[in-house]
Amino acid sequence: KQAYPGSLMGSIALLRQTYLDAAWYARARDVAERTLQIGPDVDRALEAIASYEGPWLFETGDELSALRAARVGREAGLDLIHVVDSAVYARVEQIAALDAPLIVRLTFPETPSVESYEDEVDVDLADLRRWDWAPHAPRMLDENGVRFAFTATGLRKDETLLGNVRRAVRAGLDGQTALAALTVVPAELAGVDDRVGRLEPGLQADFVVADGDLFDDDTSITATWVGGQPAFEADPSGPAITTGTYDVGVAGDEPGGAVLPEFSVVLRGKHAPKSGVLRVGEEQAELKGITVDAGRLSFRADLAVLGVEGTGRFTLRRLGEEVVGRLVLPDGAVARLRPCLLYTSDAADDLQPV
Repeated sequence: KQAYPGSLMGSIALLRQTYLDAAWYARARDVAERTLQIGPDVDRALEAIASYEGPWLFETGDELSALRAARVGREAGLDLIHVVDSAVYARVEQIAALDAPLIVRLTFPETPSVESYEDEVDVDLADLRRWDWAPHAPRMLDENGVRFAFTATGLRKDETLLGNVRRAVRAGLDGQTALAALTVVPAELAGVDDRVGRLEPGLQADFVVADGDLFDDDTSITATWVGGQPAFEADPSGPAITTGTYDVGVAGDEPGGAVLPEFSVVLRGKHAPKSGVLRVGEEQAELKGITVDAGRLSFRADLAVLGVEGTGRFTLRRLGEEVVGRLVLPDGAVARLRPCLLYTSDAADDLQPV
């Protein structure tokens, strides 16, 4: 691992010197060839830098580093593309003044923990500000005329690119601009817009099909095409587990000696389940990690509302006309479930009795 330079100032100095060396190397080699004199020894690294005529990709991260890189680029006469994160909202006008395209890492800060008084006191104001404003960064860039593309680089395991794009759209980013940041602009920056990035005759047909507005939280991808060929198609018959409210009971003996009350599972979504709650009377717990795979619905929930400490893992699937399932308790015991659909729904707030 390279130990030098070990400071920001040293890194900038090394960059400047490298570009200066490359420019001197090119001039010296040119003079030597024209005058038939002995020039500097061949240096493949400097030769590659001096002969490259395309844009330079600078992965700078925060907004201050982007501004520093831009100054180095101006001194060396470089055409830069900056890879930045959502912190650019803090100096968006200065970033816009660079008149350079951006690749935005759509990573948003995690929600600060304020569960206790001590946590609330310890949260830094700058962290709260960034958590609040980061999703607005794409909108602010667009309002200031900055051309940008999105990248999934740096996403946490609990994040998805589409999920964060939807969050940016909820924060005011125009949907057409968001779509361009995923398609047209990346193709242009990569120099392949004559092949991909748009749906036009003669271009490679790479696209997705959705059952609604792509940036709506309840919209699902129903098909993916790559090179004009289907790569993924959802089951046209629709999801095996529909949205609605299920009254759930435990079939057979109680697992591991635990006595579980009857409860309801409320699944919400325009078409397939996207969110929901586990409900016992007036108490409820949010469903997490909802996935639909081959007609099987899986999710997790805090079992405190059932009087059990820890998180339970649920699986529901359709068996003929019935919906059956199982619950894996925190201690590993398995409960067989017999859900009965009480209400069906095509929208989160529009439940209809069966």
